[in-house]
Amino acid sequence: MGDEEDGRSSPDEDEMVASGSAASSLAQCNEEALLGSGILLPRPDGTVRLFVLSRKRKRTRGTVLILHGSSAVDWLGCRGEKQGQPALGGCAELALALRHAGLTAVLLDSYFDGRRERIGGVAGTDKRVSDVLAALMYLESHEFPKPFHLYGKSNGGWVVLKLLAALGAGDGNDFERERKDAEWAVQAVKSCILNCPFVSSSVIPRLAAAANDPKVSLPPLLLLVAEEDCMPTQYGEAVDVAVRATEALACGAEPATETECVEVEADQRPSTCHIRSYMAPDGHSVAMVRSYSGIGHTFVMDGTHKEITDGSCKAIVQNTIDTTASWCRAFGRDIWSEA
Repeated sequence: MGDEEDGRSSPDEDEMVASGSAASSLAQCNEEALLGSGILLPRPDGTVRLFVLSRKRKRTRGTVLILHGSSAVDWLGCRGEKQGQPALGGCAELALALRHAGLTAVLLDSYFDGRRERIGGVAGTDKRVSDVLAALMYLESHEFPKPFHLYGKSNGGWVVLKLLAALGAGDGNDFERERKDAEWAVQAVKSCILNCPFVSSSVIPRLAAAANDPKVSLPPLLLLVAEEDCMPTQYGEAVDVAVRATEALACGAEPATETECVEVEADQRPSTCHIRSYMAPDGHSVAMVRSYSGIGHTFVMDGTHKEITDGSCKAIVQNTIDTTASWCRAFGRDIWSEA
């Protein structure tokens, strides 16, 4: 499904359009160099892209569909300090790391060709939920390796939560349509991973309703949060709202707790990870929250929501990547209840 040397996907020519053929911007060149050519999926409000990174002729341990944040610049994380390197903590870095860990990574670009503005930027999460449905249909129809996992970074995490919340939708034709779409998507997904999601507390009652509905089977959730996350209020609420949303999905179960020190070099920021694991009565994992001290939004910002430019957050970022890979690989071995 990909190239042996670089792991980039190479689907049939009639399914793929080289995204750089009609554009010459530096950003697009960086995307091409790191991620290969994008597969274009037409949508009613503009085209989205899928970047597929996999290992050809090697058995992979599942597919991770990655949803980027809402940044207006370099939302895919392709512009690192050096040309040809991904940005620290960006989606491109995660995708490359997951491929190296033996997983197929699929990066969904919802903002291709100016679409960010057309769907309303941060406010366009409902449109992005429909992008997830289209991407999952593509993965299913083209027989990508299972199990499937959903990974949402920042605003992408909010998209995942809105998808799950649709399972707790109320009455009316619109709600029923949302619920049916969500039921199909969730049955295709083995787990969800959220990285510092934008969250509104308005979603919590619907998440709780879904979690308490005996007819609904929710995928286990891994929540990665930064204790010093200080999001501007126009984007979301305090970090504890994401934790409360996870607790709603856990139906009030008491968590098992532990603490883990992030291994860092002398020039790296120290961090302690506080872990809460929520288990169902039958022993399988419902949710896990990993909360990192000493770091801000998406693990690349400080407590004032300013980007860390000295690279001192690298060890924390790597810990979140390693955790994500281990979580997904464990599902692939069907021992995820012990992850």
